[in-house]
Amino acid sequence: MALIAEKIDCGKCAKPAECVCKTCGENFCEKCKRQHLKSKSTKNHQLSPLAFSDRDECVLHTTHTYDMCCKDCDVPVCVKCVTENHVGHVFVEKEMLYQQKKDTVLSIISTLKNKLVPKCKDTHNQVLENITNCKQVMANIRGRIRDTAQEIKSLVDAVLEKNMATLERMEISLLQKLLSEESTISDQLTLLTDKLDDLEYRYQNCTPAQLMLTADTKLPLKEENIPYPKQLTLPEYHSKSIPEDKISRLFGEIIESPDAMEVPITPVHDLGNLYNNMTFPVQKVIGFAPSDIQYGRHISCMRNSCAWVSDRLSNMTLVNIQGTTLDTFSIKSKGDGYHCATMTNNLLYIDKAMKRISKLLPKEKKVESLFSIPKTWAAISIHSSWINEDILIGMHNKQEAKIVRFESTGKELETIQRNSKTGEDLYCYPHYITEGPTGDVCASDFEKFSVITVNRKGEYKFTYKGPKKAQFFPHGICTDKVGNILVCDNQCKYRIHMLDPDGVFLRFLLSKDDGILEPLGLCIDDCNNLWLGQRGKEFVSVFKYNTHVNENLYM
Repeated sequence: MALIAEKIDCGKCAKPAECVCKTCGENFCEKCKRQHLKSKSTKNHQLSPLAFSDRDECVLHTTHTYDMCCKDCDVPVCVKCVTENHVGHVFVEKEMLYQQKKDTVLSIISTLKNKLVPKCKDTHNQVLENITNCKQVMANIRGRIRDTAQEIKSLVDAVLEKNMATLERMEISLLQKLLSEESTISDQLTLLTDKLDDLEYRYQNCTPAQLMLTADTKLPLKEENIPYPKQLTLPEYHSKSIPEDKISRLFGEIIESPDAMEVPITPVHDLGNLYNNMTFPVQKVIGFAPSDIQYGRHISCMRNSCAWVSDRLSNMTLVNIQGTTLDTFSIKSKGDGYHCATMTNNLLYIDKAMKRISKLLPKEKKVESLFSIPKTWAAISIHSSWINEDILIGMHNKQEAKIVRFESTGKELETIQRNSKTGEDLYCYPHYITEGPTGDVCASDFEKFSVITVNRKGEYKFTYKGPKKAQFFPHGICTDKVGNILVCDNQCKYRIHMLDPDGVFLRFLLSKDDGILEPLGLCIDDCNNLWLGQRGKEFVSVFKYNTHVNENLYM
């Protein structure tokens, strides 16, 4: 049996260390190891046992070596151990018991490797698949219920419109008849009041002779000629109460799952918390602060684990994943998402001073001017499609905002500005743009406090406004390869929201424990590294983003 060559203390306490963390290099005893793996910031660190040697040094009596084994206790012992703790026990040669132990360990290793671990992995994958199926089925049912509700609402609106039209027609007909009667009686009333006024005047001011000569005592209208108002029959409305079960039948029926009834739901188990508790390995690789910029406002990931990082003052630096500065660049384009990487590993940026879109060719060390921006609009954000190399530009003027799709040559292809169904403006200030793997265009709109997404055809898909009863200030935005949307929340200061491709909140990714402080820009590179820009001491952080797990959880 081999033991540790020399005594190494735990980095947290004075006990002997049993393992070393490959991620941070710290040595731990068994207790501190468990605490290390429980911490949110270090739970994904890789630990391994300390190196072993062939010297059988007794752990209780370090000046002695193991000479034999206690058969009763099944442990190796030295001479001192025999006299102190194993008096009266049966002892055997250590090689025999060692071989038995090695055979037992080897058998357990074989069982773990060939049976238990593969079976557990299969079970785990099946559970993940069930989670995915559950989410998809629930989303499908929700969509069908909403469609049914919209259909019923359309029918209700149609009946309402028909009834309103019937009432309007009846009202017009009745009013025409009543107004005709009113006009006739009004003329008669005028005739009678004129006659009354004339006679009263003559009676009061004329002499008897004048009265006899001028007064016309004939009535202009006989009493029987004054019509009585017709008995008017007005329409009535008989409302009927609609029982809830009748409405429910219109929607269809949800057949409850027996499995859903087995687990009691506590008040804290809402969907957000449940998805937030799902395993999502994101391991920090490095954190650093490039000297050429003030903080990480926006990040454009290039190939080979490199990224352009910029602050709001137009300072840009190209860094690799080790934190080494490879290049610097400065442009007159203060703002947020004003640059992006292309499929060909070049950098597009908005030249706000010249109102042009330009391309930086890092290898050639030169800048190409691509096309001009319309004079009446100001470009504020840009994204280059990794699907077809189209260029998406967020624009605004004093009254409205839009996203325009261009060919790489500058030919305008599409304008995304309003909801085609409602006519409402989609954007106010889309200061970050990204595109999903299916062509969905996602914009982070600071003034609307929302993430607005349209599909590849420019049709409105959803708006995400953050958790209920909480302010949401969206900044940097990106998508992973399965379409999940990651967006920085600058209001909360230390969290990133993760949405599925349909805008359903999945969980908060990373936290204050991971060193997150006021996240601003983020991007995922072609090696599945998540780059995060923020304020703070280490304002550029890189995390390993496990897309394999993402596919199982959210596709």
